[in-house]
Amino acid sequence: MKKSVTLFQCALLLFSSSLLISCHSEKRAAGDIIDIVAAINDARVVNLSEIAESITYIPFETTDSSLVTEPRGRQSFIYENETFYTHNRGLFKLFDKNGKFLRSFNREGRGPEEFYGGFFDGVDTKSGNIIVQTLFTYSLIEYSNKGDFISKVSAPADSLFKCCEHNMAKIGNNRYIATAFNACKDMGVCAYIFDSLSNVVAKVPTPKIEFLEFDEASITIGEKGTQSNNDTPKKEFSLNFYMFQNQPRISIASYGYILSIKDDNTVDTLYKINLGEYRITNANREKAKAKDSKFIHVSDMLLETENQIIFKIINLRGLNNDPLVSSETKPMYKLSTAMFDKNSGKVTIMHMPENNSPGFKEDLKRGPAFLPKSVSNDGKILIGYVSAMDLKMYVEEHDCSDELEKLGAKLDESDNLVAILVKLKENK
Repeated sequence: MKKSVTLFQCALLLFSSSLLISCHSEKRAAGDIIDIVAAINDARVVNLSEIAESITYIPFETTDSSLVTEPRGRQSFIYENETFYTHNRGLFKLFDKNGKFLRSFNREGRGPEEFYGGFFDGVDTKSGNIIVQTLFTYSLIEYSNKGDFISKVSAPADSLFKCCEHNMAKIGNNRYIATAFNACKDMGVCAYIFDSLSNVVAKVPTPKIEFLEFDEASITIGEKGTQSNNDTPKKEFSLNFYMFQNQPRISIASYGYILSIKDDNTVDTLYKINLGEYRITNANREKAKAKDSKFIHVSDMLLETENQIIFKIINLRGLNNDPLVSSETKPMYKLSTAMFDKNSGKVTIMHMPENNSPGFKEDLKRGPAFLPKSVSNDGKILIGYVSAMDLKMYVEEHDCSDELEKLGAKLDESDNLVAILVKLKENK
């Protein structure tokens, strides 16, 4: 009897294990596709509490030297290693986790250890160093968080930046990446991975996709008068690089792909984005130009968290059914935000919680709509900000939490930005 029970238990355990493996495999397979088409008719307002356990408003210290104008650029407001990094036109200002001003510096210039025509590219999570990408010298310059020059790495000579936007990033220890797509030569490569000596160590294959093409040659005006340039690239392509839990990612969301780079520099397709009949192609792109056309464009700018991928900009055009967007509204408000749940595989088109305010409904402290600016490398914290005056006015006009009302009462129009940290729910 004892033996038969044991055999039964083993059989039950084996069956349960098989079932779990099967469910996990199905879940993982389903998660490989981000099905935006399936979400078009199921849009709604999303409460922040659905994904977050807390929100913290942190007023930055206000002094003559610490004032922060609205950060500009792709990576202009970052929180790593309990430090806020802000950037605007070459000027970096750093604050600690409590909003206390730490320091500021500006390394913009034409000297050997300075940058000209560049922007904030990211923060090295291990060292806290700041990475700046230059626009004219095709290089990445690394500074300490005190502004000291650390190193400069140039893109490989054959990374021509033809037919694609100039973009580079540091993706690990002595590992960098640069766009390298060149439709003119059809090399089948979209990016180079290289070392600090600009040696190419790996090439990222271009996914098999239909590229949108240009119809017209460019026109240039110079000393010889107006000229037509027939050598203009006939295809357009952009890639966005980012890090998630120290793993490099390549967002080609506009063409339906999110790629992941492994430690051995091989590349996997992490997700494919399904737009179905709403995808813009060369055959329908003229129709797609109409603001009310039923086609979708997904921006490459996205935020990956531990459990979600947040698409900051999706242009739904005539498919936008947000009740807070009227037919008279400017075309820019056809833009939407969307969230993909990694665990369930479900996509949610996010309606605006308030007029002209995209993002999540802030139901934790009943503050203004929250649209994150960035995400921490570990994928556990979303980062945003609001001007002191905007927050003060919102608190005066809405029923906010006691904590937020007390904060609003202390603010005035001359105060610095208020940073926002959202701690996300973790996997159980």
